[in-house]
Amino acid sequence: MYKIINGESSTILKTYPDNHFDSIVTDPPSDYYVYFYLREDNTPYYVGKGKGYRDNSEQHTIKPPKDKSRIVRPFDKITEEKALSMEIWFIWKYGRIDLGTGILRNKTDGGDGVSGYKYSKEQNKANSERQKGKKRGPSPLRGRTTKRKGIKQENTPEQRENHRKAMEKRREKPTWNKGLDSTDPRIIKMKETKKKNPQIPWNKGLKGSTG
Repeated sequence: MYKIINGESSTILKTYPDNHFDSIVTDPPSDYYVYFYLREDNTPYYVGKGKGYRDNSEQHTIKPPKDKSRIVRPFDKITEEKALSMEIWFIWKYGRIDLGTGILRNKTDGGDGVSGYKYSKEQNKANSERQKGKKRGPSPLRGRTTKRKGIKQENTPEQRENHRKAMEKRREKPTWNKGLDSTDPRIIKMKETKKKNPQIPWNKGLKGSTG
């Protein structure tokens, strides 16, 4: 049984050990679910447990299908414990490609996504070793000034030249009221508008203000 169609997940889960299938129905509703990423032939290529918009996240190592109709939640509003147990069971049922046991792209046997889970020193060291040698793209913050942290990064020569040209162009452009005297209709109109709509300082009347 490989295809997730016509409620087949429920049929498969009836063989779930220790009568967990019946307890899923009677458990109080929760926020967790089990989700599948399906191929175009409706066979699953990834199984996971999630909460909120986890199944639509692009942060996965295994990317979700572009066609959102191929992201399904056969079991929704279940406890995290049941979701993790079902994730493990479905991965075992369908098997993993990397182990040569089935059709899923999952890299683990499931059950490793517990909320608030803290990795051990050994796990962190293993993850660090796996990341060594991997090429990373340039930081999106490169060339910017991070004032909050007090880190000032130098702009490139090209950025400095573009800034200089922009400032020169700005200086060459005269202000709209340059050369106008107080009898000009535009100046008179501006003064009348200010009289009709005087600007009140935001701190007027506040204790300690001079306004």
